[in-house]
Amino acid sequence: MPIFKNYRGQFHKMNTALVALTSLYAIGAVVALSSPYWASSYPALAPLAAFAATPLGIGILATVAVALIGLAVYAIRKNNEISELKAPKFVIINDKVKVQVAEAVLKEIKENNENKDKDGKVIEGEYRIDFTNSEGKECYVIVTSEKSQGMGDAEFLSIKSQAMKNSSGEYDSIDESNLLKTLGLGTGKKDAKVFNTYLEKVVVQAAQSQEQNK
Repeated sequence: MPIFKNYRGQFHKMNTALVALTSLYAIGAVVALSSPYWASSYPALAPLAAFAATPLGIGILATVAVALIGLAVYAIRKNNEISELKAPKFVIINDKVKVQVAEAVLKEIKENNENKDKDGKVIEGEYRIDFTNSEGKECYVIVTSEKSQGMGDAEFLSIKSQAMKNSSGEYDSIDESNLLKTLGLGTGKKDAKVFNTYLEKVVVQAAQSQEQNK
């Protein structure tokens, strides 16, 4: 699961800050615990060295370290769960591949993911979603503002085209059958699945798409 990016593929500032803070504290704790070895060279730090060498000092450093690491792990897991839920997902609706997004995420896509032609001109009603498939290959799909009937907070977007990056670093267009193959999705109702773009893997089909297939 990605740690340093969110569901839109952006740098996850909160997770990055937590990892950086925990790392800095760990370095500081190691320096404090090793202070008896270099305190003689810096007399002003002698009190710190003396305290760090006591059982109380070691206990405080260890307790804070455990608490900070626990807080960082908990917060990162929560942030990742939110990103997992908000990430665009590929589902099968009536034997067609659709992109499932939450209503709030759809608004973000319309604001930030407008598709552009080779001259940089915005193509009205088209949006580009980049993702990495389960094999680690970079891909993208162009979705349109056309929506299937949604359920609850879920919206299902139609895919106009799709492409995958080749070994030369260029994107090659692929058809829907190849998209299914690269995502690892099944077309039958019994084996239909969901590809989560944040997890970059296939997961159990979401309830919304199961109901839609019915």
